Amino acid sequence: AVDDWDNLARAVRRRRTDLGLTQADLAARDNQLSVATLRRIEAAAATSYRDLQLAALARALGWTSHTVDRLLAGEQ
Repeated sequence: AVDDWDNLARAVRRRRTDLGLTQADLAARDNQLSVATLRRIEAAAATSYRDLQLAALARALGWTSHTVDRLLAGEQ
């Protein structure tokens, strides 16, 4: 199955804005995240990230570790 990076991008953007955070705010929540990485994720501009980055993303958004995997699988 092909990973659904567009689905992840939409979900990340929606969750971040629901939390009232900028990309810089979110990046500041975990030292494994950078604004540049968040920008690429939210734009679905790359399709490969280190597991550490995706785990950091989940933590910063208050998601479980499996949420990213489910979103990449196409779940809403």
